[in-house]
Amino acid sequence: MTDLNSVRAAIRAGDKAKARQLLKPILKDTPTADAWTLAAMAVDDDQQAITCLKRALALDEWHTAANRMLSQLQQVDTSRIQKTEQPNIQPLQDDLAESQRKIRNRFILVMGFVALVML
Repeated sequence: MTDLNSVRAAIRAGDKAKARQLLKPILKDTPTADAWTLAAMAVDDDQQAITCLKRALALDEWHTAANRMLSQLQQVDTSRIQKTEQPNIQPLQDDLAESQRKIRNRFILVMGFVALVML
């Protein structure tokens, strides 16, 4: 447990590189949900953090901190997707309007031809 305290101290000090270095042998030899949760705090990428948290939860599905962090990261990830991937429907609307215009013109042409034939 003292090894994890060193990792916590490194994370609190903002030294994520040192925390990752301290975590490598721990995760290799005696991985625990606590260690994987700390690993999630020591990485810079949200996707890596999510992977670490899923590993923590695979070891202890009731781990409170891992569940909370994973929930928060997934909400952030979802909000990014919603903000950045809004479909641009304007070209589709323009294409639809153009198609409707062509159909209307064809209809007028056919009706004009029918009227001409009936005369």
